[in-house]
Amino acid sequence: MKKNTKFSVGASVFLMLLFSAISFAQTTPGISEDTVIRNVKVSGTDSNDSFILMKSAINEKQWFCACMNPDISKIEIDGQKVPDLILFKYQQKDAKTRKFVEGGSLCFSLDIAPSDEIIKKLKYKIPVKNPSEIILSPIPFQGLELTVTPPQKKSIVASGTMVPGIASKYALRTAKFSIPLEKLSSDLVEEALRSTTGLKYSVKYNFQVLDEPKTLRAKVDWERINKTSGFGKKKEDLSKYMQITGTTDLNVNPNFADFLKKRAREISKKTVKKSSAEKRESLKTGLYTIDLSKENPEEDESEESAFNTLNLQRRLRTGMEMFAEGFASLAGLDEKEKDRHFVVENDPAGWRYAYLSLPAVGQIAGLTIDKVLLDIRLKYKNQVYSSQTVTWTPKKGWVDKFDTPLFYAKFSLDNLLGAFPAALPESVFEIEKEIISNNDDVLKGSETMVAAAGDVPVSVPIEFADVVVIDFEILTWQKSPDDAKENPSAVSYLEVKFQEGRREFKRIIKPEIKNGSVTYPENLFWLVEKGAPGKKVEKIIPTITAVKANGSKTNWPLNGKNIRDNFPGLSVTLYDEDFQ
Repeated sequence: MKKNTKFSVGASVFLMLLFSAISFAQTTPGISEDTVIRNVKVSGTDSNDSFILMKSAINEKQWFCACMNPDISKIEIDGQKVPDLILFKYQQKDAKTRKFVEGGSLCFSLDIAPSDEIIKKLKYKIPVKNPSEIILSPIPFQGLELTVTPPQKKSIVASGTMVPGIASKYALRTAKFSIPLEKLSSDLVEEALRSTTGLKYSVKYNFQVLDEPKTLRAKVDWERINKTSGFGKKKEDLSKYMQITGTTDLNVNPNFADFLKKRAREISKKTVKKSSAEKRESLKTGLYTIDLSKENPEEDESEESAFNTLNLQRRLRTGMEMFAEGFASLAGLDEKEKDRHFVVENDPAGWRYAYLSLPAVGQIAGLTIDKVLLDIRLKYKNQVYSSQTVTWTPKKGWVDKFDTPLFYAKFSLDNLLGAFPAALPESVFEIEKEIISNNDDVLKGSETMVAAAGDVPVSVPIEFADVVVIDFEILTWQKSPDDAKENPSAVSYLEVKFQEGRREFKRIIKPEIKNGSVTYPENLFWLVEKGAPGKKVEKIIPTITAVKANGSKTNWPLNGKNIRDNFPGLSVTLYDEDFQ
């Protein structure tokens, strides 16, 4: 991340890593906390630049990285790399009250992940024998928040969250923010950006770490479970049949109770004819080891004791928060270039343009977005009054049809307000989208959003797509050919298929076994249409089949059922008991 000192922003930046008790949904690859490497330096970067490295908890070849001092992103305009930052200010008369409406918004992007060039160098900072075999990806951040403060002042001017976009709630190389400002705040921000000290920003973002597996012991009343009808639909019923040691939160899958019922029947059949010695053997199945030995061996051998031991192995996730502070300034730019970063709407005749902040585009390890095409039309009562097409690519970012870099998409209001002066509150942006990911997967659709907040025509986009996430971390995978005998129920590979309308997505998921070393598969991501109130979207129909180490096949219990209904967050975790 070589900086041009003429445009350097981030002269004083620091970051702290803290543990948090926050819980997150299971949507990102697990990170092993004990492998965190902080303050890593590489050649070709500013002396203040440092990075953080973290190892995946399940894949020894997968590591993650992030910038410990994120800078304002740069875009190229007229051959110069300049900060991706714009301050919009307005002072206009309300169309109805004729009173002045004043305020503004600050829109800028932060590079929170290293460039590809730096990532290649960071791989050789990882303490392994063969760094070239390492897969190094940006940390999957979630829940970014940002505040801005004038230099040498403690009071916060404004705060905002990341601009919605395309897969933006997952890992990003670049995070985009749009912060609404009051009149006084917008003046303070402009003054700070023009100064040599700059505007102070603070950013907080979250990610997950996956703890080491923990084994919990439970005593299970298999006999009562076997004789109880209808058991298995409510989690609270488990307390009647299990005595958990070492935790108060069982955190079981909804299918777990059905698994217990089935296992209780099998155990009853097996234990009736077994000797006491045989009863002390263990039955292993997936994550669970069931100890068939009696609680009191001295008791009558003709009767099965009420409680036997069940060992449960669980991985727990812990949320971590990362904080950073930096300073953004346009002081190194000439006056003409500075002015390019300030847009002012104060025409006495009224609003001349509507502005749409373009969506952030997420880049996830395992989901590469190659191109985004948006055909945007400004409409009022089904009539189009202004339109343009914008394109995003990883190399150029957002550009118009002339390949000019864009801060906002800008739409003339002359035709609309010339015919309907009070039309702003009812005008909309109608957007046709085409998103190409993983080279050939195409998602098409349409979105409609309001063009103005009240009478102020400055809009922040909605989320333009969603992501189905399949988490394989809890599954027991086949480790070697010997597993066919030692652990026949281990998963050899998964056949995964999704159907969304006419779109189809297929993958074979399996661990990589090389030289006796197992690399487990990371999470699977697929872009789908974003659901919204009142918007009709296609069902997402899964077909998942597990092929076991012994060659047998088992279908996922929720095959054929709409993922949108069963998993509103579209995040699916697969468990061993799903494939018993």
